[in-house]
Amino acid sequence: MKKSMVLIELIFTIAIFSVIALYSMNIALNISTRNHALVNDLDNILKLEATKLFIQKHPLSTIEFVNGSLIYNKEHLLLKNVASFKLSSKGNLVSIDICLDNNAICQNWIIK
Repeated sequence: MKKSMVLIELIFTIAIFSVIALYSMNIALNISTRNHALVNDLDNILKLEATKLFIQKHPLSTIEFVNGSLIYNKEHLLLKNVASFKLSSKGNLVSIDICLDNNAICQNWIIK
């Protein structure tokens, strides 16, 4: 009788441990997925900010939007995976609307 009780306790302990391990793995997977998406978004925002600084320092006439990429001087890749790029000017102000990765991240820049 004593051995059977120990065996039942062992089975229950293993079952409880398995449930706790499954929930812990599920939580870790969700955290990892969210972290990966957040890092990807922050990377794209950083690329946009670097591109904005580059555009402010260089003439706009040397930048082209070709096949989903921004090209500098007709030969250098400036930014890829650009979903849309619209350039409009009013006097001495230039407005640029740019979106990356199927419009996931969009920004509107106003440059003097």
